Amino acid sequence: MSRTEFTLHHGSDTIGGMIAEVRHGTHRVIFEMGAAYDPRTDPYSAGIQQRNASWLKDALRLGMVPPIDGIFPAAAIEGIDGLISAEESELETIVFITHLHLDHMAFMGAVHPDIPVYLSQNAQTIERALEDTGDGVPTFRDHYTAFTPGEAIRFGEIELLPLLSYDLAYGHSSCLITTPDGSVHWTGDLVMHRPEELPHRLKEIELLRERSIDVLICDCCEFMHADLVDEFRNEDGTLRATLDLPAGWKSEAQMERDRENWLLGATGLVAFNFYQREMAMAELLQELASRYGRTLVFEPDAAWIVHRYFDIAPTVYVPDSTRYAAEPKDPWFIELMDNCTEVTREEIEAAPSQYLLQVSYPNILELFDLPSAGGRFLQIFGIPIGDFDPAWSHLVRVVEQAGFEFVDIGHDMPAGHSSPGAVQYYVEGVAPNILIPAHSFNPERLEAPAGMTRLIPEHGQRFVLKDGQLTPIES
Repeated sequence: MSRTEFTLHHGSDTIGGMIAEVRHGTHRVIFEMGAAYDPRTDPYSAGIQQRNASWLKDALRLGMVPPIDGIFPAAAIEGIDGLISAEESELETIVFITHLHLDHMAFMGAVHPDIPVYLSQNAQTIERALEDTGDGVPTFRDHYTAFTPGEAIRFGEIELLPLLSYDLAYGHSSCLITTPDGSVHWTGDLVMHRPEELPHRLKEIELLRERSIDVLICDCCEFMHADLVDEFRNEDGTLRATLDLPAGWKSEAQMERDRENWLLGATGLVAFNFYQREMAMAELLQELASRYGRTLVFEPDAAWIVHRYFDIAPTVYVPDSTRYAAEPKDPWFIELMDNCTEVTREEIEAAPSQYLLQVSYPNILELFDLPSAGGRFLQIFGIPIGDFDPAWSHLVRVVEQAGFEFVDIGHDMPAGHSSPGAVQYYVEGVAPNILIPAHSFNPERLEAPAGMTRLIPEHGQRFVLKDGQLTPIES
């Protein structure tokens, strides 16, 4: 008789890097194929070059991706002892990706091409554009499978239900997985302070509570900040469930006023660095530029994504980089420059206050040759994303040496994940039998309410799911 097994391969005590599995009989769903985000331990962030043919084997050797049987192509893992290839496995597998952040999908390209990988259509458009410019994930595949939020995917006796939580840009969907023995829900990145996401999450809470789910894997990223957790503690030490914003986090109305100041406070050129996958931010920047009479200008790589995603012809600035000077030109670059308007350094120097210009971290030295008088540099969640990254100090130093005012928009905004109070609100609302905190350096700080079991599995630990309980499999 078939049974349901659950395995958290990775992601319980890391920022991202979630890879988990629900198996029933010979069918299984793997959700997420991400890489943990920590520049302090990532060898590639320290200048080591990723190898071309052996990138997957190196990732396995470095512990960046767990050795999961039955999903990798045999040719790509030759020489890795004890790992069963996809060709050798008797399991039927599908993979589900919630959204296009690298900590959730960096290794989706390592999955054997014959195994379906579900990725939203918008995310596919962005990923294809990234691949054109050489910034896509390393991959053995040439296709992904689109899903529709709210429409169940049936696989053997498993049902996977994507639930839309964020419908801007590439979208974001959590996933509810149900088998004859029980149910497992993964929140993906849980964000409940943004007005565009909260209604979806409230509906999600209602649906999950009605279904009396067994296991909730819950993002608790912000629990890494002990002082933030303490802000939501009751006198008895329990967490207060609330959607109220923490001290220092800004409401949407406050953020709207701040966005105006991004441009109103500058009399010269405004440069910015943003996360190029975020097309919702690209759209917001276009709205602000139009409102205040500036021309929004992108570097070629980001311009190509904008061009493909919105089907528009953005304005482009080509930095002084060997990447763009090399001959022959890549096909994507030729098409971009044939269809888009180029602005030159001389044009920016002639009227700096008319432009809102992308200057990414790799091209940050470009600031030295741009007009800085009255200028401002906006760091909008671009990489590097915080002062824990050694690159942060280099970014700030160059911006200031070039004569621009440095404005860290990311620190002025609410965090990218829900506050401890909002996470507790979600957990108590869903009321699962078992709570698995994940996606955090400190998952142990999210405690289960009375009557609920909290479990923090070891990576790779296998369980049987039955009668609302997870029982470890002794191997």
